[in-house]
Amino acid sequence: MFTKRVIAVLAAMGIALSLTPTAQAEGLKGRNWVATPNGVVGVQQTALLKAPRLAGQVATFTFTNPAGAANSGQTIVNSSGFAALPWTPNLSGTWRLTATSGTSAIDETTFVVAPMPTTTDLLIQGEVQAGAAVTIVAEVSAIGGVIAPSGTVTVRNSTGRVVASGALTPGASQRSSTVSLGWTPAAGGPPLVATYTPDSTAFSASQSLGSNPLVGGAQTISIRAPQRLYEGVPATISSVVSPGSLDRNIGGSQAFNLSIDG
Repeated sequence: MFTKRVIAVLAAMGIALSLTPTAQAEGLKGRNWVATPNGVVGVQQTALLKAPRLAGQVATFTFTNPAGAANSGQTIVNSSGFAALPWTPNLSGTWRLTATSGTSAIDETTFVVAPMPTTTDLLIQGEVQAGAAVTIVAEVSAIGGVIAPSGTVTVRNSTGRVVASGALTPGASQRSSTVSLGWTPAAGGPPLVATYTPDSTAFSASQSLGSNPLVGGAQTISIRAPQRLYEGVPATISSVVSPGSLDRNIGGSQAFNLSIDG
């Protein structure tokens, strides 16, 4: 009787042991992932990591651009197993994002960054004197983001002839760049159009509206204003005094008046 009971107990234990799964080490792959949305050059986005077993540890995000250059940042995985890192792309194309912890790889993914759209404006005084050199300003602005456009601007007249060109210099706003160009007006030359050519794939090319200053005799004063104005957005206007005069040391004050309906 005792022997039968022992056999029954062992058999029961054997069944129980056979139903118990064997413990195995779980790697970093599987439940872990890293991701970021497609983006635009100069616009901040967020890289997100999920790695529950790395809570409290440091995770490294490495961003590799289409040219093969890489930059990285680190952050701590929170108690819920997530980590987030803000990041701003500076080049368009397909990027690779890799997440690691120490020497262990967590996950990787690819995403696409589009060039930053731009607008180009040509600032010319409204009246100019034929044969008298004046200074015109071309401004290229990034529609969003925090990187000023770089490249060159070419200005052509109504016949398509290049009348001025030059390289952009970043402005104080970090979203726009300007270049001052010399131009000698000739009767029948306008309208003028400025074309922006980027020096990298970070930005999209753009073209200004046609600017059609009045070419005539000597002008005492004329206004230089942006071609595009947006409601609620500050704009800079200026004036040019005696653009055809040889005397550049003209003093005094100026006033602007705006007449609108209402």
